[in-house]
Amino acid sequence: LKDTAGITSVLGIFYGVQNVVALTAQVGVAGVVLKYFGNRVGSTMMSGGVLGGAILSLILPISGALPWGIFGTRLYESTMRVSLARTSWEFLYYPLSDDIKRRAKRVIDVVVNKSSDAIAGIMILLVNLVLGGGLVPLALVIMLLAGLWFLLELKTSSVYAREVARALKRVAGEGDRKTVTLREIADPEKLAAVLKRGTEAQIVYALGVLESVSPESIHQHAVALLKHPSQAVRARALGLLYSENKDLTGYDSDREITSSELAGEEMVKVYHETASERLVMAASAQSEANKALQRQHLVELMSDENPQVRKVAYHSAGQSKERSLIPHLIAKLSNPSERKHARRAMVLYGQRITGTLGDYLQDPELAVTAKNQICAVLVEIGGQNAAYSLYRATGLEADRRVANEALRGLTRVREANPAVFIPQSLMFQDLQEDMNRYCQRIVQRESLKTATELRLAHFMERVLTELEGHCVERIFHRLALVYDARETLSAYRGYSSPNARVRAQAMEYLDTALPADIKKRFLPVLEASSEEERVNIAGQILGSEPSIQNLVDEFLRSRESWLNACGLHLVGSLRLRDHKGRIEAFSD
Repeated sequence: LKDTAGITSVLGIFYGVQNVVALTAQVGVAGVVLKYFGNRVGSTMMSGGVLGGAILSLILPISGALPWGIFGTRLYESTMRVSLARTSWEFLYYPLSDDIKRRAKRVIDVVVNKSSDAIAGIMILLVNLVLGGGLVPLALVIMLLAGLWFLLELKTSSVYAREVARALKRVAGEGDRKTVTLREIADPEKLAAVLKRGTEAQIVYALGVLESVSPESIHQHAVALLKHPSQAVRARALGLLYSENKDLTGYDSDREITSSELAGEEMVKVYHETASERLVMAASAQSEANKALQRQHLVELMSDENPQVRKVAYHSAGQSKERSLIPHLIAKLSNPSERKHARRAMVLYGQRITGTLGDYLQDPELAVTAKNQICAVLVEIGGQNAAYSLYRATGLEADRRVANEALRGLTRVREANPAVFIPQSLMFQDLQEDMNRYCQRIVQRESLKTATELRLAHFMERVLTELEGHCVERIFHRLALVYDARETLSAYRGYSSPNARVRAQAMEYLDTALPADIKKRFLPVLEASSEEERVNIAGQILGSEPSIQNLVDEFLRSRESWLNACGLHLVGSLRLRDHKGRIEAFSD
């Protein structure tokens, strides 16, 4: 009876302590672990604890504390199973589709969990039967199985991160889509037949398609095309053939093109006669022997009335790599009809002009549209030097529109060439600045709500909301430069989605992918459950509270003139006398 009472007492104490510890772990510890370390760490804590307990079972007999080691291991295992580990395991189902999730849970709950205790009992009997029983053999088997369990948990954690990213793409509507290219659907043989028997419009169209899918087939029909009765066909063919650096000696239908004319000396004399001659002149200007011709006439040829002449002139400018032509090409970037050819020409310069283009991105006098086109050129050039030039334009002191475009371009450069490197220390510093700016916009918008009598309050609130969106976009793009670009940008699209489930999926990916110190700094304000909570967190990060006075100060100090104008409007509308000095500075 005493033994029965003792066993009952021990079991009572055990299960009482277990429930108290489990409740404490579930309410107090689970949230902290999952918030700062993620469910992947939580899911490995149980197997790691059992492995540690098995090791202690081999060590503690030396000190005579074996019963407490066994008791502690069993208490830890049973407590974790109903608290933190269970919660973490439930999270592992999160990225699975609903159908797979239901089937997996059914198998695990009905088959795996119900049979595991029976299998464990059978294994204990087998250990006792084969190895003769005893603590050491049993502890060794448990240690081996717990070690395999721990490794399996680590593998599951790595797979979980990939599944979260895949699920994010799925729910955000960006599944695996195959891109069909023009080369795959165009038939060069049929298009070549059109060159022989088609109408003028059909031949010009076929030449345009063949330029992309099979430019070599155009050269096979050069004689017939350059003797075609249609002037449009002859001009189009001549321009395409010269842009491919083909030798056209003897092909011209109007006059013989000799080697000396291709050298450019005689062509200067007949420059204004026909479009064909100007085409030949534009094409010959790319050779190293014609530096004078490049300087004298390529700028004029790039403004020729004939579009084919202009196109070949741009190509020759790029092939010549003449630096004196770069300002003229930059000027063409603001012209929607010419910017494509100007971009292609600058791409032909290659790495040698990436630094120059980076300097143009810093030029405050250059139009934003031209700067965005320069970003596109740097993306096409690619490489480390282009990445550095783009990175220089991503600072907060730059125009936000250019900074956003440069960040998008920098992401594409890194996607095309993962070896491109931007120091993480710089990225994290810029991340902190962007996060502070994001918090600043949140507090500014909240401050504006106190000035409801303003005529422009609603307009300025909408503008600040848009600026918040730009800040979030920059934050995700900077994260994409440090972590996996495709998955991080999928997370950005998910975060921007109005669908609550997609948004939660994006936050789960960030919680899974980002290290603890980055999560601590960036996630709280991004995942705030309400606008009031977001404003409070932003104010704590900045160390300030919403205030119309602070809002006016920040608008007047801004580097963006339209925000200065908003600040001046606020000063006048609210009759704020404390800002007289700043207003006088603007008047100067």
